[in-house]
Amino acid sequence: MHSGMACPMFPKEHFQGGITNGAKWYSVTGGMQDWNYLVAGCMSLTIEIGCFKFPYAKDLPQYWLDNREALVTYIEQVHRGVSGFVVSTIGRPIQNAEIIVEGIKHAVRSAKHGDYWRILLPGTYNITVAARGYESYTSNVTVPESGYVQYNVTLMKDDPLHWASAYDFGIGENQYHPKYHTNQEIYSKMAYLENKYPNAASFKSGEDYISMAVHSLIITDQAVVEDDKKFHIAVIGNLFATQPIGREIGIYLARHLLEGYHIGDYKIVKILKNTVVHLIPVIDKAFEQIWGDYDKEVLGNVKPDKYLCNNISADFKQVGEQLVNSRVSNHQDTKSVANALKHLLLEQKFDFILNIEGGSSGVLYPNTKDQIQLYKRIADLYLSALKYPRVCSGPTKGTDELLTEYLYREYNAPMLTAKVSCCEYPAIANIPFIWRDTLEAIMKVISTTLTGVEGVVQNALGEPMLNATVRITGMEQQYEVTKRLAHFKILLMPGEYVLEVACHNYQSKVLHVKLEEEKILSLKVILERGEEEVYRGTVVHLTHEQAVVTDGTMREPFKGSITTGIKGYVKDYSDHPVPNAKVTILENNYTTLTDSNGKYGIPLVPGNYTLDITASGYHRNVKLVEVNAVHVFPKVVIVKLKRDQNYFGVPRLPFVLLTGFICTSIFGLGLFCYVACKRRRVKYDPLSQYSFYEDFKDLDESKEKELFRTPLQKKPLMRPYYDDDDDEDENIDYPADDGTSSSDEEIVLLKSN
Repeated sequence: MHSGMACPMFPKEHFQGGITNGAKWYSVTGGMQDWNYLVAGCMSLTIEIGCFKFPYAKDLPQYWLDNREALVTYIEQVHRGVSGFVVSTIGRPIQNAEIIVEGIKHAVRSAKHGDYWRILLPGTYNITVAARGYESYTSNVTVPESGYVQYNVTLMKDDPLHWASAYDFGIGENQYHPKYHTNQEIYSKMAYLENKYPNAASFKSGEDYISMAVHSLIITDQAVVEDDKKFHIAVIGNLFATQPIGREIGIYLARHLLEGYHIGDYKIVKILKNTVVHLIPVIDKAFEQIWGDYDKEVLGNVKPDKYLCNNISADFKQVGEQLVNSRVSNHQDTKSVANALKHLLLEQKFDFILNIEGGSSGVLYPNTKDQIQLYKRIADLYLSALKYPRVCSGPTKGTDELLTEYLYREYNAPMLTAKVSCCEYPAIANIPFIWRDTLEAIMKVISTTLTGVEGVVQNALGEPMLNATVRITGMEQQYEVTKRLAHFKILLMPGEYVLEVACHNYQSKVLHVKLEEEKILSLKVILERGEEEVYRGTVVHLTHEQAVVTDGTMREPFKGSITTGIKGYVKDYSDHPVPNAKVTILENNYTTLTDSNGKYGIPLVPGNYTLDITASGYHRNVKLVEVNAVHVFPKVVIVKLKRDQNYFGVPRLPFVLLTGFICTSIFGLGLFCYVACKRRRVKYDPLSQYSFYEDFKDLDESKEKELFRTPLQKKPLMRPYYDDDDDEDENIDYPADDGTSSSDEEIVLLKSN
């Protein structure tokens, strides 16, 4: 039959090379071949060596001679591929261990003494060995051209202590006593982590409007204070009240990152020096209302036989639903959390968001419809790192494609949702083992922040080009430089890319770069001055009087024939609205003013536009915006203006110092002149006013009362009084001195020492 010739009784059966798939030839469901494949784990081949089922005995020797070499060669194939033994750490053989080759669905099992054989062609294979009660082990194995290699595997016991020591920095809390925590307990743990690791963790819980509703734990290397030069990613959980698994996995991840940073793990330290991780384990706080009468805490030292699901449902609108459908909700807390989350997405500009949920399998990611497919490649990294990929049946629950696309298109927030369990609400005993299965995959996603390109954009004078933009050829997303240093940092996968750097009134520059895995390429881009474009048209001034709302009306199209355009807010860096800011479209010289809440809106046909935003007391800001024809809603553009702190052309701090110096000098000079004049007057005046005043005070009769209060210390001395006026004395007749005296004729002179 190998010649391709058909048997006489079956003239229409032709097999190329004499080989065919048995199921395609004829199907026997539940036959011997199926049993061997599914139960015994071996492949069953049927060899048809002739056209007759019962040949004559005299023909048997010829059948042997025709097939002898082929049969012997077939048996020799057992020496191809890989074989060896599977044992425990104490040398005990492990029976029924599965040997799984990546890309081949069929797995073989080890025998009673731990021996196994896997027939493979020459090449390199990714082989995983797994056994119940043991930690699986994966390695690359190369089968040489000679056709055989021996590969022995030692498996570690799958108990919490061994696993934590090997993969989780010995964190026992992530293995023992798993528990579904209340919201306050989770917040307490986040605060505890901040106190335990002050150099790498910061708990945000009420500092501003956003953190009052959405508490977060910021994890990064705080020794590097320039956070605007880092990637910003978010790891969130509990976006829906019915999806509580992310609450616990988020806390597990925080412990893992912080303890790894504390002990100096090379990769984690490198990640945190390059990335700011915003950990938000609790978004929808209503889980406590619907968590039901199930175990909330177990010992966690025994792996359950299978994953169990708890029933959970909600008869109210959840935060994830509120984000897409912003109609009035009866749950005021749900509405406030959803609005705070929207503000966070608009202000922070995350490079990507990792959302941890259950209820399905796989990864949801934004469909960017471009050539690079960055988020699809990140999702593929996650799936390839899973040790035990799962396929869940039933509809996707929780986050779906609609919410994923909505956040990406409306808020420029690329969110990847990792479905870590088929259960929406897994039994608490399963949590540590879900953590074991997904830790490596989660870290693979976070490690993508080690690859990318960064740089600064300057002009020929070395001045930062604060309004420059960077575009990657083949990507629909456009990146802006920072408003402080004109710095950009873009997360990309390894490969070759073309960057286009542009700025208003400057010539664009195209750069060809090649990125290597886990390396950040640094660039310095110098833009040359170009000819200024002159825009002509009619200036139209508009004002908006409607009040600002945050419940989703930003998504409503403009009224009229043009439904596309640009709308948003103009704010300062303290998130205060900037009223009466002037927003100009340079291409058609169309101008509008923001209202008292900083809101503006401009209907525009699809195309590329340059926004020039100015306001009194603020620095100018220029943005390049693309209005896409595929969206029926106006594009939301949030503009932040930096306050102009210059006074008379002098920066604020030097101005304050200079003004203080001048005022102090004037005051000192005036004081010096006053003192000098004072001294001069005292020196040259014939009579001091002060001395005269003191003499005048001595004539005050009110002081004489002291004489009558003080007792006399000596006997008064009495002396006669004589008038020196001789002219008057001559005409006076004095009585004869008879030795007597009168008190009326004596003057009493009081004298005291």
